[in-house]
Amino acid sequence: MGRLGFTPSEAGCFRLADIYDAITGYNEADSAKFRRTAELIRTSTALLWNVQVSEESRLAPEDLWRFGWEGTELSAQGSEPNEEEELQRQRLIERHEEFLKDK
Repeated sequence: MGRLGFTPSEAGCFRLADIYDAITGYNEADSAKFRRTAELIRTSTALLWNVQVSEESRLAPEDLWRFGWEGTELSAQGSEPNEEEELQRQRLIERHEEFLKDK
């Protein structure tokens, strides 16, 4: 709560939903700051790399270093799941159904 700027007496006056909203907003801002910094580092590294290599060996920043959130965005765009992913999904569904039967 201290990182959000709330004193204990102020935090006691808020509804729980307001506190969750504040924490979510803080986490989103922190994540955005991290992404901006990572993008800056990746772009700078790509520029330094491209200055030192031949024209055929030059890389775009995305090719030099792919971030985890980019992989998530790419898979969210509707790429087809491969057989292994489909098998894992099916196993998960079966385990879930077994769990529901035991209850």
